[in-house]
Amino acid sequence: MATTTEVDDLLFGSVEKGKFTVKTTDTSKKPKKVGTDSLGKQEFLQLLVAQMQYQDPLEPTSNTEYISQLATFSQVEQLENLNASYSNTQAFSLVGQTVTVSSTNSETGSATTIEGVVDYVIMEKGKAYFSIGGKLYPAEELSKIKSTDFAYDENKPTVSKAVWNYNGAKPSDVTVAMNFGSSIAEASSVAVMIGSDYVIKGDSLTFEDGKLTVKKEALAGLDNGTYMVTFVFDDERSTNVTDQVTLNVVNSTANTETETPKEPEESDQEENK
Repeated sequence: MATTTEVDDLLFGSVEKGKFTVKTTDTSKKPKKVGTDSLGKQEFLQLLVAQMQYQDPLEPTSNTEYISQLATFSQVEQLENLNASYSNTQAFSLVGQTVTVSSTNSETGSATTIEGVVDYVIMEKGKAYFSIGGKLYPAEELSKIKSTDFAYDENKPTVSKAVWNYNGAKPSDVTVAMNFGSSIAEASSVAVMIGSDYVIKGDSLTFEDGKLTVKKEALAGLDNGTYMVTFVFDDERSTNVTDQVTLNVVNSTANTETETPKEPEESDQEENK
């Protein structure tokens, strides 16, 4: 049979008349705490076994109390299993979702925030890990979950409001501020269409410092009038913007007609043979 000292070493307390009493000690000499503050099934079982070993033989613990404690132990075990199962199920349900994880560098201590789509989830030693952009992150570092539609709208390409004025007598380039999106909604190129069918060729477009420029030569073929300008990006959902930019064309030379000399009329006279 184990001694009271052994129980003290295990539980940091003493047994008196079958009941545990926590020792009052100098906090400066308190053993270094290892693990968490939560009471799991292993700790609960240790307490129960020790109580059975060191109960007062003159006042033994009743069977009813043991049954109650065993029932409590069963509930603790079921809750632990349920929590683990729920956490794993929740982790797997995030595949394809946009999440944000807060990761801390173990060497430098610096914190970084990563946002992206969960490609897959793996389990290692009972812990779930997310794969984002080819890199694994522990599930406990998860800090935010977004719906795919919300995340896409938040990061999709945008075009600023603008009015383009093109004067055929004094032509000049036109520009507009825009961004190509980011994260899951990032685009790499854009097509520009004037009105319903006039497409600007790619070599007439340049993008620099957040501004798209359309060369003046590309607008020379338009008639006088006001046009809506459509921008179509090549992101995953082909984002198109149709209500941000209008184009006013004046003094167009597109339909300038030049007179062509008439061909001389053929003689009605026929040569007699």
